[in-house]
Amino acid sequence: MQTTSHKLNSPHALSLIETICLLCFTATALALLATAITSYTRSVKIGNDRLMVETAQRVASLNSIDGCIVKGCDGGSACPHTQNGVQTGYFDHDTNTITGEIPRGYNEYHTMEIDGRTFEGKAGTMVIRIEYDGTDYTLSWAREGYNAGR
Repeated sequence: MQTTSHKLNSPHALSLIETICLLCFTATALALLATAITSYTRSVKIGNDRLMVETAQRVASLNSIDGCIVKGCDGGSACPHTQNGVQTGYFDHDTNTITGEIPRGYNEYHTMEIDGRTFEGKAGTMVIRIEYDGTDYTLSWAREGYNAGR
C-alpha cells in the first residue's frame, strides 16, 4: 500500500491534493463560462428589441415616401390606416415590413424601452406599433391580438 507522501512525490500520477485542486479549478472555470454566456445572451436579447425598434422606424420612413407607412398602401383619401390624421401600422419582424394588421408577437425581452418610455410584456407577445402624423413618428410596443395603449 502506498503512503500519501509517496503519492505527493510520484512523477507518474496526480496526488489527491492535485486532483482536488484540478477539479476546483475546472468547476470554477465552468461556472465563469456559464455566467459569461448567460450575461451575453441577456445583452443580445435587450439589443435585439432595441434594434427592431430602429429598423421599424427606418422602414416606416421609407414607406411614408409612397404616402402611407404601411407597405403597399398609397395613402390616398380612403387610406384605411389613417384615423384623425394619424397613420398607424405594425412592424412585422418576419418580413421586415409595416402592416395594417397586428402580426404575431416577437419581443425577446420582458421589458422594452422606447424614448424613455418602458413597456412590459411576456417574451413573444408584443409587437411594435408605429404612428405617423405627417411630421413625427411615434413608436410603442403593443400586445399582439389587440390595439394596446389606444
